[in-house]
Amino acid sequence: MHFDLGILGAANHYVGMLATTLRRYDLAEAAFVKAQAVHERLRAPFHRARTHLERARMLIARDGGHLGDQAAVDLETARRLAAEHGCALVERRACDLLAGSGPPLTSP
Repeated sequence: MHFDLGILGAANHYVGMLATTLRRYDLAEAAFVKAQAVHERLRAPFHRARTHLERARMLIARDGGHLGDQAAVDLETARRLAAEHGCALVERRACDLLAGSGPPLTSP
């Protein structure tokens, strides 16, 4: 599946978020990789930061709420990109998840 970039970023970003919600982590991973490739080609740092954040949320959900190494790398990348480009909400969400104080990532 491949979707084009619009004002809201690559549609695969949202496919990844939906797949995460449905606990289809393999599909989510593939969608986030495709979205990140589009965002990198277009030099879209805001969208890159958002995709790193959502991929980290997916990894944490997949791992039962545990912040693993790859999720931490994605969160730090999201935080850095967001800080460099004035994306305060993405930066705050990444910092909250790195600190372990973000919103719940798994369904009750």
